[in-house]
Amino acid sequence: MAGYERPYARWLPVAWRINRVPQALVLAVVLAGVAAIEGWTGDGSDVLSLLALLTGLAALGWTAWVTATASAVIREQTADWEPERTELPTVRERRPHGAEADRLVAHDEYAVAVADAEFVLWRFRPLRAAEEPGSDELLIRGVPRYAASIAGVRPLDADDTARAAEQLVAAQEEAAALETAAAERARGGVAAAAEAAALAAETASTVRALRGITGQDAR
Repeated sequence: MAGYERPYARWLPVAWRINRVPQALVLAVVLAGVAAIEGWTGDGSDVLSLLALLTGLAALGWTAWVTATASAVIREQTADWEPERTELPTVRERRPHGAEADRLVAHDEYAVAVADAEFVLWRFRPLRAAEEPGSDELLIRGVPRYAASIAGVRPLDADDTARAAEQLVAAQEEAAALETAAAERARGGVAAAAEAAALAAETASTVRALRGITGQDAR
């Protein structure tokens, strides 16, 4: 979810750095300061004042152009973050086991839909902010975005309502089991990543200590 948070606050400074906006503003401020000091001391020149003015206007114009251009790009990139109220998002949101989903760890979700004479088991894979769905997946807009794909198809006994209801319950139970397993795998992956990071930090600390003993880090 970190990639979805405050896109303008995170990406606009990057655009400014790439396009050297801070350097342009600093140059404008320095020239303005020099012109002001010389003006107060009576040694100022019209050329320096004009140069400071033009540099300031150019810096402000450049900042405005970079900001507007970057904002347009950000708006385009975040257009898929607006939730949509179509069939698949509703199926995902209303799955019976949705209340049991892990709210702290992103994991695959599963839900059942009915199409013609079949039950369709859908897998919803959460996407990072800049990640795109695969060629065989459908994009589900929102925050976060999901990539939807068919995980299985089950026959539907449309001639027997009671039997069809039983089949739906069985399909939903399968979806719940798959989602529970996906959540467990996700939690295991998070725990493994945290353990690996802790081990790497401990290893780095040990290496630094040993290099100090051997004199390798002596200054």
